[in-house]
Parts: sequence; structure tokens; C-alpha cells
Amino acid sequence: MSTPHSALLLIGSPKAGASASLSLGQYLVDRLGDKGMATEVMAVGKMLKSSATAQELCAAVDAADLVVLASPLYVDSLPAPVTKALEMIAEHRRRAAGGEPAVRRRPPWPPSCSPASRRRATATSRWPSVARSPAPPTSTGWAGWPWAAAA
Repeated sequence: MSTPHSALLLIGSPKAGASASLSLGQYLVDRLGDKGMATEVMAVGKMLKSSATAQELCAAVDAADLVVLASPLYVDSLPAPVTKALEMIAEHRRRAAGGEPAVRRRPPWPPSCSPASRRRATATSRWPSVARSPAPPTSTGWAGWPWAAAA
């Protein structure tokens, strides 16, 4: 394995100014720069604002020998822009390698599935869900709901 010559630091913190991710990542980048590596720092949130800057991010990842991600962890999950950037980079690399897209935008429906079932499944499977359960009827309480009738 050859020695890396360039490093890219991706800052995943949504904070615009100083953040723990930036200060820790900058310390690492400074040490790598002291060892003679060419370094570059990019804020993930800013790079996803337009398709041109997103392509610039993908090109920088392709050109770097070492990619470091410094990001906060919110309730065991990365911030949404970081997740979006990682998915975008993976898709870019998959297409560059001649592969098919990893994520299908529309699920393959079996021929027996009716259009009404497709609409219902699509409307209820989004995250965050926009199709919410209505409030229970006020006159009958929970008795008017299908699952309450069995009790």
C-alpha cells in the first residue's frame, strides 16, 4: 500500500462557525500538513447547496488519497446532510465504476398490485411521514376504530 499524498477533511457539523468537529479535524489536518501532505477542508452542508458544488465535492473525494469525516453524532445517527453526502458520493463512485444505481426510486410492484394499493403504500411509507392517522372520532371515542371493535 502506498503512502497517501493528499487528505480531504469533510466537516459534517451543521454549525457555521467553530465546532468540535472543525477543531478536532483541523488539528488532524495540521498534523498531516506538517508531515508533508496536501490537505483540503470542506464543509459538507455548504457543498450540498447546489449541484455544481456537490460535483466539486465528489471530484475532491475522487482526487484525495485519504478522506476524513469529522461529524457530530446525534442520538446514534449522523446529521442528515452528512448521510445525504455519503449516499451521493457512493452513487457517484458506483456510476463511475459502470454500475447501476444502488437505490431504486420506485419499488418494483408485482403485476397483481392495484393502483390504489400502490398509492396507499407510497403515501404511508415516507419518512418523515406526511400521512398521519386522523384523530379519533369525538362522539364514539376509540370504539369507532377497526382495532377497537375486536376488544
